[in-house]
Amino acid sequence: MADCRSASAVRWRFLLFCRATHLWWYAVLLLAVGLYNAPGIGWKGRPPLDVAIQASYLLVFVLSSWLNSAAQLPWQAFVFGAMFAMHSHIFGEVMDIEPDRLSGRRTTATVVGRVRAKFLIAAFLLVETVLVQFYFRDWIITGFLAIGALWFLMDATLLWKGRAYSPAEMRLFLWGWNAAALLGMFWNWTHGTLTHVVAGARLFP
Repeated sequence: MADCRSASAVRWRFLLFCRATHLWWYAVLLLAVGLYNAPGIGWKGRPPLDVAIQASYLLVFVLSSWLNSAAQLPWQAFVFGAMFAMHSHIFGEVMDIEPDRLSGRRTTATVVGRVRAKFLIAAFLLVETVLVQFYFRDWIITGFLAIGALWFLMDATLLWKGRAYSPAEMRLFLWGWNAAALLGMFWNWTHGTLTHVVAGARLFP
């Protein structure tokens, strides 16, 4: 097998990963896209499958490890990534409740309602908080997740409750969400906390 680091092989590395066995990655990706969008199947309109399918974003973790010749992430990082993708998707659904209802699209947020959807986001964030603290011992990420959980609890019970966000508020939230994402990427890039589990860490004795 040709050396993947050679100039000619690198050109095709993204497509072939230098191993035919890696073609299963494409198959899983196509399956996920099909399940989400295919007419008659379309999980995007079948709650709670519309949320569960977001775990397919974990394929990016696998691809990144292959392309960088790095070890795959620990399963705890995969669980955290899946839950993060899911709660992010629900937040988008909360902001789209009105247009989704007008178009007849069923989502988890349109089914359970705005307040329960916010509680669901908070629950995801709380589990993520515990997961990161027990397995990765990163107080910065843990703190941000805990603040996020508290924010959505306050949103659901004291602030907006069942009211829709205004367009200006949604823009503000999305700017903040993207800023937090960029800061999170920089923190993970410089510290790599989520790439390895702390020795001896476990949720239960």
